[in-house]
This record gives sequence, structure tokens and C-alpha cells, in this order.
Amino acid sequence: MNDPQIRAQHLEKTAYVYLRQSSPTQVKQNVESGRRQRQMVDRVQQLGWPSTSIQMLGGDTGRSGSTLHGREDYQVLLEGVLTGQAGLIAARELSRLVRDNQDWNHLVRLCRHQHVLLLDEHRLYDPTNAQDRVVLGVAGAFNEFEIAMIIDRMLESQRQKAARGELYEGRFAPGYICR
Repeated sequence: MNDPQIRAQHLEKTAYVYLRQSSPTQVKQNVESGRRQRQMVDRVQQLGWPSTSIQMLGGDTGRSGSTLHGREDYQVLLEGVLTGQAGLIAARELSRLVRDNQDWNHLVRLCRHQHVLLLDEHRLYDPTNAQDRVVLGVAGAFNEFEIAMIIDRMLESQRQKAARGELYEGRFAPGYICR
């Protein structure tokens, strides 16, 4: 136990290590990202959790974080928090847990009330600490802003292609014959 924020009550519970990439293409092409995410298990062990108390959740890999629907491992993680089984939630990037600021703040609030720590590749957060909550809140707001900017750029690029007559969405109209 290297960090004073980690107490025996945390170590007696499960540490959930959440893995996720947004699409099957990312899973295939960004192999190093998956490796780095799995290395969070080593980080959790270094903090004091025995391997038998670490649950790696990788079933949501290849699914978008824009919705909670269909993300069974996120539901497992949430259930662990709500039932008091979780002592830690770890993810290389905590913002990968949820993409919506309201869902993010809800998760942080639940972790605060259940005394669940949060860990990313840079630091450990204690949601019961007001300063850590501020940092987590800013991170959630920034994440939502970043996603909105990415979507805006993609839509503007699509509009510009359409204006030039170069937009092709991979489907031809019914009855169209390609030669």
C-alpha cells in the first residue's frame, strides 16, 4: 500500500480494471492501446490489491462509449459500486468509462458515497476529497467538450465533401447499376 489515500477498507474490496476501445477497428489497429490498458492490472497490484481481488472488465471493448446500452461490463462495474463490492475503479483513461458529463458526474457521486477510489494512468483520485472531485468534474466536462468538437469537425468535413459532390457513403441507390 503505497498511497495514503488507500485504506484497508479499499483493499478488502474488488478493484475493477475497465478496458475499452470504441470500435472493432480500433481494437484491431490500436493494439498498443489495449496493451497499455491491460497494464493497469500491474499498477493496481503495485498499489496493494492482490491479483485475486482484481477483476478485469474487457467485454465492452469495441463498443462506443456514447451510450450505456449494451455495455454489460460497465453495468457490472456500476453494480460493484452500488453493492459496496468495489474499492477501486481503474482505467488508463477514466474518461473512457462514459462519454456524457451527466453520466460521469453520476458515477463520481456514486463512488464518493460508496468510498470507491478512481485510478487512471497518471494518478489516484479519492472522490470523497473535494479537490479530487473538482479535478474529476473538470475532466468530465473537458471530455464532453472534446467529443462535441470531434463530431463538429466530422460533420463539417462531410458537408464540405457534399458541397463538392464528393460525398460517397458506400451505398448506391436501389436499382443503380455500376459499370
